[in-house]
Amino acid sequence: MTIDLDEMRDRLRGATADTETALDTAIGLYKEAASYLAALQEFQAECKLQLSEILAELGETAAETPSGRCTVSRPSLVITYDRKGLDALCDTDAWLQEMLAPYRRVTERAGVLTIR
Repeated sequence: MTIDLDEMRDRLRGATADTETALDTAIGLYKEAASYLAALQEFQAECKLQLSEILAELGETAAETPSGRCTVSRPSLVITYDRKGLDALCDTDAWLQEMLAPYRRVTERAGVLTIR
């Protein structure tokens, strides 16, 4: 697979005949770029797997070469709470709602463009 970004950019710039064509071309090129990214991410995962296997074989958690460094972080815990479940409980229990209110943060996110 060869990626020619200049050719892709030329195709994007060249699609100005009409709005419909420009829209279709931009969506198509976006999806084409996404397929290249997916293939590259898959390759990166293969590299990480090989690096993990080498470090495990060496009994090491870090390595440094002329190309760069790699490290394996320590295991850690991830704790999450079911927001919908807690909100449902708070709807039925005013005391619980009052107790959790100082720790509840609501942040609004802007809408995003989704391309499929």
